Amino acid sequence: MGNSLKISLLGGLTIEKNRKPVTGLASRKAEALLAYLAYTERPYAREILADLLWDDRSQKQALGNLRVLLSSLRKQLKPYVVFTRQTAAFDLNSDYRLDTAELIERVAAAREGKTGAETLSDDAASELRQAVALYQGDFLDGFYLRESRGFEEWALLERERLRRLVIEALQSLVSHHLASRTYREGLDYAAQLLELDPLREEAHRRMMRLLVRTGQRDAALQQYKSCRRLLNEELGVEPMLSTARLYHQIKAISSVGAHNLPPQPTPFVGREVELDKVSKALTRPDSRLLTLVGPGGIGKTRLAIEAASRCRSAFLRGVCFVPLSSLQSADLLAASIAGSLQLSLSGDRSAVEELLDALREREMLLVLDNFERLIDEGAGLLTDILQKAKEVRILVTSRERLNLRAERIFNVDGLPVPAKKDLAKAERYDAVQLFLQSARQLQSDFSPSAAEMRHIARICQLVEGMPLGIELAAAWTRTLSCREIAAEIEESLEFLSAQSRDIPERHRSLGAVFDQSWKRLSAEEQGVFRRLSVFRGSFERPAVRQVAGASLPSLSALMDKSFLRKIAAERYDIHEMLRQYANKKLAKNPQEKENVEALYSAYYANFLRQREESILGSQQQAALAETETEIDNIRAMWQWAVAHQALDVIALSLESLYLFYWARSHFQEGLEAFEQAEKVIPKENRLLLARIWVRQGEFHSWLGAYEEVERLLSKSIEVFQTLQAQKDLAVALEILGRIEYFQGELSRSREHYQKSLTIYRQIEHQYGVALTLNALANVICVELADYDQAQLLLEESLAISRQLGDRYGEARAIINLGASAQELKDYGQAKRLYQESLAIYREIDYRYGISAALNYLGQTTYLLGEYETAQNLIEESLALNQATGNRQAMIGDLKELGNVACAMGAYHEAKARYIEALQLAREIDSLHQTLDTLIELAKFFAKTGEKERALELLAFVLHQPSIGQELKVYAESTFAELAEQLSPEMIIGCREKGRVKTLAETVMEAMLER
Repeated sequence: MGNSLKISLLGGLTIEKNRKPVTGLASRKAEALLAYLAYTERPYAREILADLLWDDRSQKQALGNLRVLLSSLRKQLKPYVVFTRQTAAFDLNSDYRLDTAELIERVAAAREGKTGAETLSDDAASELRQAVALYQGDFLDGFYLRESRGFEEWALLERERLRRLVIEALQSLVSHHLASRTYREGLDYAAQLLELDPLREEAHRRMMRLLVRTGQRDAALQQYKSCRRLLNEELGVEPMLSTARLYHQIKAISSVGAHNLPPQPTPFVGREVELDKVSKALTRPDSRLLTLVGPGGIGKTRLAIEAASRCRSAFLRGVCFVPLSSLQSADLLAASIAGSLQLSLSGDRSAVEELLDALREREMLLVLDNFERLIDEGAGLLTDILQKAKEVRILVTSRERLNLRAERIFNVDGLPVPAKKDLAKAERYDAVQLFLQSARQLQSDFSPSAAEMRHIARICQLVEGMPLGIELAAAWTRTLSCREIAAEIEESLEFLSAQSRDIPERHRSLGAVFDQSWKRLSAEEQGVFRRLSVFRGSFERPAVRQVAGASLPSLSALMDKSFLRKIAAERYDIHEMLRQYANKKLAKNPQEKENVEALYSAYYANFLRQREESILGSQQQAALAETETEIDNIRAMWQWAVAHQALDVIALSLESLYLFYWARSHFQEGLEAFEQAEKVIPKENRLLLARIWVRQGEFHSWLGAYEEVERLLSKSIEVFQTLQAQKDLAVALEILGRIEYFQGELSRSREHYQKSLTIYRQIEHQYGVALTLNALANVICVELADYDQAQLLLEESLAISRQLGDRYGEARAIINLGASAQELKDYGQAKRLYQESLAIYREIDYRYGISAALNYLGQTTYLLGEYETAQNLIEESLALNQATGNRQAMIGDLKELGNVACAMGAYHEAKARYIEALQLAREIDSLHQTLDTLIELAKFFAKTGEKERALELLAFVLHQPSIGQELKVYAESTFAELAEQLSPEMIIGCREKGRVKTLAETVMEAMLER
């Protein structure tokens, strides 16, 4: 900062330029003028400034004097002051620092960051600390101008305004440190506040609170006496009642934070975020009744005890813990609280009256544990305490909310559990930490292996992080392996029990815990909750209403009593352990169970049927997202339909379920689901059975099992032809054409595609027309190399897809138009089209399409010489295909990575990629992919000097009768280019060797090192 100016107006007036004092100004009034212009941050007419500084002179004299001052400022501080013939101003764009401006800005920023009446965010507190540090004294302290009443009056007003601003900042900081329990840090700010405003009683009270909370009880009492003496001397008054009351409260205690919290046998595990939130809520002035709500065994009591322990110093009379689990009647509630407080009740009045009197002057926290059984009759006493004892706060643990207006709810959930992707880091999770701690209490040398850690993670997942469930499960580690414990929990809820004598009887099993809560439900609520147990995962309110007959009041009651959780608008879920408990209740009434399961399956079958057209149209993303949300329930519905041979449910949901599995690339899961259905469909139901075969064949095709596809499709086509099921027949023919395409049987593939297209056009099934046009274009490109005809087909497919709003079809046509442009060597156009298709596929989250677009884009960038970009794109595609098990696409990725590595001179890596692609092509029995990869290997051998070996491979490929036209042209051009470099005798020999070899021999030799 080569030319900086620093003006300090707090504690006096100093002016520094480049860290050196500015001297030589015309007079003290020149300094005053600079301070005025900089502080007010606006231009002024010369007449106003003259009158401000010389209000006892004529205007002419005053203006003359002002000219002299301005001349002095111009000479000393030219870059910072701007003058015209009429005005003067400070240049706010110059390089300067003004302490008052910074103070005002920081206080304003802190006000924006304030989160409550007493609470500042960390950033807001930091702003106020810096603002207060700037206040080195009053505004222009000790700086006066004689014969300038206007300036003096202005300075006096601003002095008072800034002082009030700093007092407000100090008050906020003191309140913040009291609320955040950082008492020692607050003492200094309280002292500064009293120095600025010694008659402010509130500041004295806060200083007393800070002193006593830092162990300085005598100093806190002395602070009261100082306050009393000062008020008497200065104002002739006594301290307010609230100040005197605080004095007597402090005098009555020996130390802050006394408590009767029960000692805990084990260290507290995790829940740092919850602890912080609960502790802060307990010390907020607007939060006097906080209820920790959650099902039994979820850890409410431990959380309440830990939070109360951490913030007990915030209450002069500390914390009183009141256990209520054994209390049989709310009539005894007041007496129980009094007993925990060690109050002696005289019996002259009611226990409630005596309790309220005793609490009236106390500042403390009451922790009322297990309040759920006392809500109906006991909640009124809590309201009375809050009204009569203004400084008492109450922390309640309950399985049910209290429904009081003053109540703040904090829902307690299970401990965090590891997801499948995080199993390697399972030990970092709170739930797993609790299991390990509990197990090591029984076996100090408990040290699970990596495999056992996965089973521990599974146990934690099964109980959804419920602490009681984890502790009960860990108790079995003395006799069972972790794998066996997980299996037992999956089998029965009753397994989670313990016989330890120091565990309360109500906590010796999850069943016992849930029994207590179950009794709190009305008969209607019990019925609704039994029926809700058929749901899996989360579920929506329309489903609850239709399947379980649940009204909004019954849902609300179940939520209030911790049986149900609302996770989003109109969406709920149930803790898995509670669901199992309710399901056992449902099983005791077979007729009710049968009815509700039938309603459940019918609901989700219709749910799928209603989304069938949407998945094929403009609402694809929404329909797929809705299906994804309900997938747990849909899987359960399908399992029920298969188990009960509910053919109507299977038929209704078949098509949408297939489309979902296809769109999400869940090929293996889809295959397994449809194979299960096939086993229960009677042979006489030929149409439904044939439809199942087609979809099985579809999944087999994506997984590369082509022989099985042909078997299933042949059977289904025969049925469809017999029954004249035209749409089904068109679907089967399209899939068969696709399989033949991948196997290199291009003529047959084209024939079946054309038959499928004809049927789709006849029945006016536009989606099928677009799909088959796209597929037929591919065959024409590969077999006939007729790119003009292919482009016409693709453009028609694209137009139909756009008309339908089918984003999948749109992207599919665009990517194939890009492939056509690539074949015509228009790489710029191809790249643009691939990028367009990739954007659509990412938008609709279709992983197979994303991987295909990445592969094609990688090919184009490779052809453009952008090798590193190409490698990154194709590796991303390979990773996606490995994740979904799409081996066909993996072959293409590996082959292209080989090409890129070869172009970059990484020949060893290139060979490895080609070999891996060749092995996969043989595994899925794809002749087309095998021949294509052999051509790439031949080019690799030619580039690395093995020209005869390359020519032999090309000769073998060209000798295959089923080679497609595209591959044939590619192989012939490569053969001709290489043949020019060899003698005629070598060429003849290579042709002969290639002609007599089998496919297996050729592949084996290609993979060998020479």
